[in-house]
Amino acid sequence: MFTLENEIYTNFWNAMKGKEYDRSVLESISDVGSSSLPAQSLLQMNETIKEENIFRKLGTVIQIESADGVIHAVTSTGEAEIVAEGESISESNDTIQPFKINTFKIASMSRLKKSFILDTQFDLEKYLCTDFAKRFGRAEENKFLNGNGQTEPQGLLQKNATVTTSETGAISYDDLVDLYFSVDVHYRKNSVFMMSDETAMHLRKLKDENGFPIFNGTNNTIFGKPVHISAYMPAIKSGKKAILFGNLDYFWVIERQPIAIKMLTELYSRTNEIGYLAHERVDGQLIHPDAIQILQIK
Repeated sequence: MFTLENEIYTNFWNAMKGKEYDRSVLESISDVGSSSLPAQSLLQMNETIKEENIFRKLGTVIQIESADGVIHAVTSTGEAEIVAEGESISESNDTIQPFKINTFKIASMSRLKKSFILDTQFDLEKYLCTDFAKRFGRAEENKFLNGNGQTEPQGLLQKNATVTTSETGAISYDDLVDLYFSVDVHYRKNSVFMMSDETAMHLRKLKDENGFPIFNGTNNTIFGKPVHISAYMPAIKSGKKAILFGNLDYFWVIERQPIAIKMLTELYSRTNEIGYLAHERVDGQLIHPDAIQILQIK
C-alpha cells in the first residue's frame, strides 16, 4: 500500500539525488529551503545519534515546536501516605520550576560527486543519516558538557564542583566515595559515572583500602554504577572537573527542530558535486540540579 509517508520518503530522496520529484509532496516537511527528514529516515538518524551521544542515550529527549521561551518542570518533594477512607490527603508541595530555553543551531556540510550519488549501488540515505548523525551526536555531547550557556547550551561542567580531590593532580578512593555519596540516595539509584578515557584508565589501577580494584572491568562499573566514557570530559589535571556522577534522566535534550537537510546544487556545480547542508535546533537543561554532582581535581 503506497501511503503519503512512502510518497514523502520517495520524493525526498529523489530530490536529494538530484532526480525528478514532486515539490508539492515535500511542502509539509519543508522550511526555508530545507526539508525535515522523512519519518523512517529520522528514526535511523536518531538511532545512530544515540550511539554517539551519551545524553541522547541516557537523558530525556523532548520535542517542542514553539520558539524561544520557557518550559516548566515539576520538582517533587511530596510523599505518599496511608489515609483512611474519607480522610483528606495532604496538599501537594510540588514546585513548578520555570526554565528558559533557547534555540541553538548546530549545522554541518557534506559534499559528494554526482556520479557517486547516482550509482545504483550507493545508499545515499544510509550515508547521510550515518555521517550527519555522528557529527551532530558528537557536537551535542560536547556542548551539553562544555557549552558556555550564552551562545551555546549551558554545559554540565559549568556547575560548581561538589567534591574536590584531597591530593593535587590525583584521585583517591576516598574522593570517589565522597562523590558517590554526594548524590542523594533517590537520584543515586539510577546514577552513572561519566569521565574521559584517561581518567578511566587511572581508576582501573586504583585500589580500595583492602587492595582490591575499585573498577570492575568485567561490566565497566564503579561501586556497581555504569561508567560511560566521553571524549569531551577533561583529563586528570589540576583545576579540571574530571568526573561527573548522577542520574542523567533529569537532563533534558530539548529538540526544537529535528535534523533538516538542504541540497546545494549551485555551490559545487563546477566540480560536478552536490552539497548537503544539515542543521538542527536544540538546547539542553538539567531540570533537577542536585541529580548530578561533579568531582574536581585539586
